[in-house]
Amino acid sequence: MLRFLLGKFLWIITVLISVALLTFLLMHAIPGNPWSNYSTSPRMGVNTPVDESVQRELNRYFGFDLPLWRQFTRYMIGDLNEDGVFNCGAICGNLGLSTRQRGRTVQEVLFST
Repeated sequence: MLRFLLGKFLWIITVLISVALLTFLLMHAIPGNPWSNYSTSPRMGVNTPVDESVQRELNRYFGFDLPLWRQFTRYMIGDLNEDGVFNCGAICGNLGLSTRQRGRTVQEVLFST
């Protein structure tokens, strides 16, 4: 029985990692970036381009300038920040900073009432 449950658990982990990797690769395959604004809605701030130096700094801050394998492991497992402190990734429930709502984490956006 224990062998059966262990096999099922390993299968679930394999499927979850595969789905996360496939989603990650598909998100990187589409054109654009989080700083581009392709909306035609006046509420979204059309025609307000982000300066290239600001884009480079945002990419560095959020880790979008790193190789794909490092971005994936950084998101899933975690990575050291500039201060040398380890920030745990999605396996700990840390989904990172929101790119839309400044100064808030994704968890705060999802679970705020």
